[in-house]
Amino acid sequence: MKATITSAVLTAALLTLAGTHDALAGSYAMYAGSGCKVFGATAWTDLQFGASGVANLTSSPRNVICPLVKDSEGVWDGTAGAPVNSAFVHFHVKAGSVASRTTCNVYVVDSYAAGGVVQTLGIDTGTLAASTDNGGQSAAYLNGATSGEHTNAMILCTLGPKATLRNYYLYEQGATTF
Repeated sequence: MKATITSAVLTAALLTLAGTHDALAGSYAMYAGSGCKVFGATAWTDLQFGASGVANLTSSPRNVICPLVKDSEGVWDGTAGAPVNSAFVHFHVKAGSVASRTTCNVYVVDSYAAGGVVQTLGIDTGTLAASTDNGGQSAAYLNGATSGEHTNAMILCTLGPKATLRNYYLYEQGATTF
């Protein structure tokens, strides 16, 4: 009898917990640079993927495309007078054995918008001296369009010669569920 009561109480407690997903305000989603993939004419052999990120092995700029996962519930509203769901992207790049410049564009895409892309934000390291680390951030906040569930984003980076995209993150101010 005791085992049955304990089992019933445990089951009820688990069902109660499963039904309550608290909304959390603000989240950081950290990504390793090694999660990116080649883009355009860049060959897989031009890049090295590892624990320190994705490194350009060549003496010429190379392109990678990187995912971002939106987990906030609403539309990104970074330019609103009082935003409740602003978002931005921050990344870390290291110049290799030569001076280099890395640029990234963050594309916000709305599946209902004509042409899809509703916002493009640039991030530019400027020319970094050899072996210099740099952290950059989108100069503006991200904005969505029609609804939060139809908005996504991606990053397209041009890695400078010998540069490494170590990691990047997406910060979202708005509520998320888990």
